[in-house]
Amino acid sequence: MAIERVQDTALNLERLTALAELELTGASLKAVLNQVVDTVARLLPAGKGSTVVMWDAVDEVYQLAASTLPGQESGTVTEGLRTEGGATRWIIEQRRAYVCTNIEMDRFDPNQITKDFGIGSYAGVPIIADGRVLGVLYALDDVPREFDKADLAFLTTLARRAGTAIVDARLHDSNRAALRRTETMAFVSQALVGLSDLDEVLRTIIDGVVGALDADRVVLITLDTQHERVDRYRIGGPGSHLIAHDSYEDLMSGLTGWVVRNQQTALSPRSVPDQRESTALQQRRRDTHGGSVVVAPLRLKGDVIGTLTAVRPYQGADFSPDDAATLEGLSTLAAVAIDNARLSGETRSALTEVRGMYKICLLYTSDAADDYFWV
Repeated sequence: MAIERVQDTALNLERLTALAELELTGASLKAVLNQVVDTVARLLPAGKGSTVVMWDAVDEVYQLAASTLPGQESGTVTEGLRTEGGATRWIIEQRRAYVCTNIEMDRFDPNQITKDFGIGSYAGVPIIADGRVLGVLYALDDVPREFDKADLAFLTTLARRAGTAIVDARLHDSNRAALRRTETMAFVSQALVGLSDLDEVLRTIIDGVVGALDADRVVLITLDTQHERVDRYRIGGPGSHLIAHDSYEDLMSGLTGWVVRNQQTALSPRSVPDQRESTALQQRRRDTHGGSVVVAPLRLKGDVIGTLTAVRPYQGADFSPDDAATLEGLSTLAAVAIDNARLSGETRSALTEVRGMYKICLLYTSDAADDYFWV
């Protein structure tokens, strides 16, 4: 017993020292969450690993997650959780820790994650900052285990540190997104200067969206709503082969149609069925592993002439409101550039027609001159 107490004391001292030395500030949100789960897995230690689940209290959905479990992608974590009736929701609502020493005796029915990854026991604590629950930090084991007071104190302290770091990281990410948005707008604006070919204009806009939003697929569509038809359909990005050339009717039954009718940007998370899409489009989004989607209208002189859409893969993070603002800015540039290219094209066509008529007139004048005798 004395040896065990000495070992426990040494372990707790190691934990406290590591927590004191842990630097979570100044990093991105993704980096912060990865540091947190790595710390739990290494210092608790958690035999199976550790997971962080983020909670969006406004939309009541789980968002970005981090995990040390091999094969447990962020999308897998959030998709397998129950928004009602599960341990995660209980911890969020009660703002208290919950410990399951044996998964067979869990008060909550095991979800698919515990079955798929062979979890035998777990402890979860809320991550709280500024009075709000931001998510849940889990320590996981593959066998039944007693989590003692020292274990919970360690998890609670780390969760408190994580909450502060998450707030800072979100602010940091927001500032970085604003800077990226400004730089992207400047770059695309400069790239569009002097471009008069419409295909080059569309390609430049699409490349700008792929780079700015880390998008897997980008679709730029121009529409003739009066005659209910698609004028142009341009796609780009690494996953462009997964995009179908939809008919006007199909487009109007999805987010594109909603955006055109409401003249607003649509932001759609990856793990929640979007009722603004038809059932068929929702299913296709799942079949093609499409994740978060953001669609912005192309507005010109008060009318919507098309849409600009960005899609991320399912395992990617959801688009943020900052991403939506970036796409709106690019859609404004796109609408103006498309209009300028159209006008330039019409001007070139008119000039070509005038030149043709001028040549005909010259030819006619020349032929007519031969019929006269000049003195």
